[in-house]
Amino acid sequence: MVYICNHFPVITVDSFFDHPDSVVREAENLEYGPDPHGLWPGVRSQHLKEAHPEIYYHTMRKFLSLWYSSEEMSRINWDCDMWFQRISPPVKERKDSPLNTGWVHRDFPTISAGVVYLTPGANSTTGTGIYTDEENLAHPLNRWSVDNGFQGSKEQVYSKSFSPADLGHLENKKKQHDSHFKPDIIVSNRYNRLISYGSQYAHKEQYLGSKIDNKDRLTLVFFLRDISGVDTPLLKKLRGV
Repeated sequence: MVYICNHFPVITVDSFFDHPDSVVREAENLEYGPDPHGLWPGVRSQHLKEAHPEIYYHTMRKFLSLWYSSEEMSRINWDCDMWFQRISPPVKERKDSPLNTGWVHRDFPTISAGVVYLTPGANSTTGTGIYTDEENLAHPLNRWSVDNGFQGSKEQVYSKSFSPADLGHLENKKKQHDSHFKPDIIVSNRYNRLISYGSQYAHKEQYLGSKIDNKDRLTLVFFLRDISGVDTPLLKKLRGV
């Protein structure tokens, strides 16, 4: 299904989990693996619906309760993908490489996505940026990224399947890609902070790591695939509810 309506705005919530240290301990006990095609950076845990259903359902209840009353919550049906994700810089020997920042993209097919930062003491500049995308270049159904070689370069970087000889070419591609987008909202990485945004927002990781020692950038990420039984927040606003 293609969602053409704006369903959720950007929101940040501090102190999202009541006991974030316990959530981090659970994340440390799971197995992680990369995407074989380099579609996203770093490594992810098993899907939390199977690997840790308590965290899975608790997280979504907390997220949905930001928008809906108890009565509305009783009527909601939803489907969501959720993982823990660990990210480290692809070019560790040169921290200022443009390849150590994410590639601007949109999440599709989703209604809303969310990230909870779970690295204590992470550098604040390793958060999330929302970017302008007036030409819809970042939409997955737009072949601009594929036709201009950006998608292939991103997958090469995220899968870390490049040699030192490739760096110059890949960095130039990344700079070309970045030049088409302008930062709009920058959210700092703060321990136990949630940032959530609708699928209409182009965004990226501001840095692929935590910038503290050799620690990865640990987050919990979720993608709301479907919701029914109630109007989404921006539909409520449009209808004057």
